[in-house]
Amino acid sequence: MIRFAWLQARTQTAAVAAGVAVAAIVAVVTGPHLGHLYATTLANCRTQQNCVGSIDPFSNNDYALYGALGMLVLILPAIVGMFLGAPLLARELESGTYRLAWTQSVGRRRWLGIKLAVVGLASVAVAGLLSLAVSWSARSIDLEKANQFRYFDQRDLVPIGYAAFAFALGVVVGLLVRKVLPALAATLAAFVAVRFVAERWVRAHLVAATHTALSLQQARLGFTVQPPGGVTFQADPPNIQNAYVLSAQVVDKAGHQVSAAALRQFVAQYCPTIANVPLRPGAVFHAGHTGIQGPADPANPAAFNACIDRLSTVYHQSVAYIAPTKYWPMQWLEMGLFIATALVLAGVAIWLVKRIPS
Repeated sequence: MIRFAWLQARTQTAAVAAGVAVAAIVAVVTGPHLGHLYATTLANCRTQQNCVGSIDPFSNNDYALYGALGMLVLILPAIVGMFLGAPLLARELESGTYRLAWTQSVGRRRWLGIKLAVVGLASVAVAGLLSLAVSWSARSIDLEKANQFRYFDQRDLVPIGYAAFAFALGVVVGLLVRKVLPALAATLAAFVAVRFVAERWVRAHLVAATHTALSLQQARLGFTVQPPGGVTFQADPPNIQNAYVLSAQVVDKAGHQVSAAALRQFVAQYCPTIANVPLRPGAVFHAGHTGIQGPADPANPAAFNACIDRLSTVYHQSVAYIAPTKYWPMQWLEMGLFIATALVLAGVAIWLVKRIPS
C-alpha cells in the first residue's frame, strides 16, 4: 500500500522536489561567497560602528537571488497544498477510482492514513530542506539587516509548519470539493487567508511582549500634513536591533494615546514656525528639510529641535516589541501551531472519508 501511494503521487512530488533541490543547491553554492563578502566588507566596520561606503558593495551582490529564494520559501507551502494535497483525494473522487481501492482488503482509514503519511512527510521534508538551505546560506544578509524578524516566515522552522498545514488543508478541501481544479483554487485562497490572519493577529501573541517608554528625542521624528489639514507631529517606530516592534504610539504622561487632532492643536499653539511650513499632504518635514515646497524655508533645525523639546515635556512614545531572545521560541511555537492544525485537519479528513458512500 505504501508503494502504491507513492506511485500515485510520485510525478508531482518528484517535480516539486526537483525544483526545490535545484534552488537549495544554488543557495548552498552561493552562501560561502556571500559569507566571505560579509567578512571582508562589513564585519570589521560593524565593530567600529562605521560602515559608510561598505553596505552598498555588499548589498549589490546576490540580493536579487536571495530575494527570489526567499519568495520561493514563502510560496512553496502553497504549492505543496495545491499540487500535492488538493489532488490527493479530489482526483480519485472526481474519477471514481476510489471505489476500486475500497473493494480491496485495505480499510478506508488505513488507505487514507498511508497516503497522508507518505506524501505529507515528503512534502514537509522538501519544504524543510529548502528553508534550512536558504537560512544557512543567507545568514550574512540577515546579519547585515541586523533584524532576525525581518524574514521570519522565510527562515528556519516555520516554513515546515506552513507546508504541513497547507498539505492537510489541501486534502480536506479536495475531500469537500471533489473536483481537482476548484480544489486547487480553494486551497490557495484558504491558505493565503489563514497565513494573513496568523501573521496579522496571532504571531504577536505567541510570546509575551516587552513594553518600554522612549523619549520623543530617541525616535525618528517629523511633521506632516494629514486630512483634514494642519501640520501634525509624526513619530516612526524606533529601530530596536534584532527586535520585532509591534506598536509605537505617542502617549501623554498618563499613558493615554494622543489623537491626531490634539497633536495638530499642540503644533499650532506651541510650534507656529513649524505649523507654517508649506507642506504638501503626505510630505514629511525633518530637520533635513524633506518635503519642503517653495524657495522660502521658515522652519530651521533650531525651530525643529525646540518644538521636539517642547513636545517631549508633555508626550513620549510607548513601544511594544518582541525581544531578540524570543525569536527561537516564536519559531517553535508558530511551527507547532501549524503542525497541530495540520494534525487536526488530518483527523477531519479521516472522519470525512468514512462518510463517503461507496
